[in-house]
Amino acid sequence: FSFDLGRHGYVNNVDLLDDQQTAMSMSSDGALVLWDLTQQLAIGSHVMPINSKHITREGKREPVVIARNGRVVGMGCSDGIVRMFDTTTWSSLELTQPQPSSITDVSLSSDGTTVAFLCGQLVDVWNVEHGKTLVGQFRADSPLKSCAMDSTGDYIIAGDAVGRIHALKIERASKKNT
Repeated sequence: FSFDLGRHGYVNNVDLLDDQQTAMSMSSDGALVLWDLTQQLAIGSHVMPINSKHITREGKREPVVIARNGRVVGMGCSDGIVRMFDTTTWSSLELTQPQPSSITDVSLSSDGTTVAFLCGQLVDVWNVEHGKTLVGQFRADSPLKSCAMDSTGDYIIAGDAVGRIHALKIERASKKNT
């Protein structure tokens, strides 16, 4: 089966929850939609203003990810800011200070409390609840293109433009203090 967005624009990003019953899509017209795959219908949506410069870059997808618990969506934007959305209220939080260039990828821990993002040659990791960076930035020798985080938010893998993979372990004093 397939879903008709009922909107204009193309789907430039999708993600699937671990429950295998819920999906998220982001379209070029700024619509973030949560889908119930068993009932084959939209169960929540939020539309970013179409004139927002951070919706999409021509010919490129904006990195968007949903936490495995389905409660938080993270979006890396072309204005260098990571924006987080609560999927029950669709309230947004501009999590980071503007970065020097576009966010190229984002990844979330399963519970949505930790976000990693890439910007040029940098990997940064933030605590979503406290709006603070967890560790100093890691800088690669070449631009970073994609990242993934384990379910706990303790390990990050990042791939760069020259074919290298970087494995990072997040050192924390304790989970309660992050």
